[in-house]
Amino acid sequence: MSLKPRSRRAMLIAGTGLSCILLCLSACTGTSDNTIDQDLANVPFLTSSDFHAQTNGIKVLGAQKVGQRTFDLQISTDSVDNQVTSQGNGFRVTLPVNYNTNQSYPVLYLFPGTSPDSSYQDWSEKGHIESIMGDRQEIAVMPDDGKAGWYSDWSDAAKPTQKWQSYHLDQLIPWVDGHLKTVAHRSGRTVVGASAGGYGAIHYAADRPELFSAAASLSGPLDLGLPEIRSLIQAESKDLTGNENAIFGDGKTTSEAQWDAHDPMKQCQALSGTKITLYAGEGTPGTDLDDPKQLEGQLFQSATDFGAVLSQCHNKFVNQIGKKLPDCDGGHNWDCWSAALRALLPRLSAATFPGG
Repeated sequence: MSLKPRSRRAMLIAGTGLSCILLCLSACTGTSDNTIDQDLANVPFLTSSDFHAQTNGIKVLGAQKVGQRTFDLQISTDSVDNQVTSQGNGFRVTLPVNYNTNQSYPVLYLFPGTSPDSSYQDWSEKGHIESIMGDRQEIAVMPDDGKAGWYSDWSDAAKPTQKWQSYHLDQLIPWVDGHLKTVAHRSGRTVVGASAGGYGAIHYAADRPELFSAAASLSGPLDLGLPEIRSLIQAESKDLTGNENAIFGDGKTTSEAQWDAHDPMKQCQALSGTKITLYAGEGTPGTDLDDPKQLEGQLFQSATDFGAVLSQCHNKFVNQIGKKLPDCDGGHNWDCWSAALRALLPRLSAATFPGG
């Protein structure tokens, strides 16, 4: 499995091609009262104070309605420098049909993968989330993870700043619970990720089990013990910072203990109370990770090995590894991740309702 790191990074993606850039003028030139008024008219769950000061560490720079019930928010936070993202930092929210502020809704957090052009827009632009959600009474929240964030708080020595885990778990979740009518408890939260986002979903569920009742990985790399995955992560770190030990390490080295602390294969005990779902396409045999079908074949094996570890820990999980899906060729692409989420969502939803 000898590959150039950048080529392999391009495979651990949330799709290919550039997403539509929706950054509003206020993100670059300051926010005028007229712009704020327009944004408030477009996005009913915001207030003017969201544009003037941080709430839970998040300041809104601009907002638009980009679908029948999907909203695009461009934001800033001290936890993440905007230049490490492809479209500027932000997140999208898809509300349920007939959203009613007199009732509370479970929340589905959807994570993208990593690549030079991946962004928080991918699940709506490439994953067609409004169609998948249908009339389901859940809120979907879709944040960014930068070009290669790996759902981690990077070393303090790394510049520009990337504290993705702190942003996602300590800022975004409280912000969502404070602005929307949510079931603000682990019983009301599910996290799902595609590609590297699948790693993020499982890692977060293990590291912070009090936050999520269910987690699903769609083609995620779940074994950080693999030398190829380690070299990929370190190459991305070096490419962005000049330091190969900034993502999981301390800026000087990445010890085995630090790898283990981020490795889902070492975290099965922490997942004992969480409903886990694993999907990966069959892909094709081979070690050429420049080929997305061969890459998916490797991730199929990674998911299989992780499932075996869960079983050894006596953790039950929903096994969708290798499942044949409509409009999916079994490869590493958005057609398959959309089909997988559409098939899995009813089971995932059952876990997020209190008593479900």
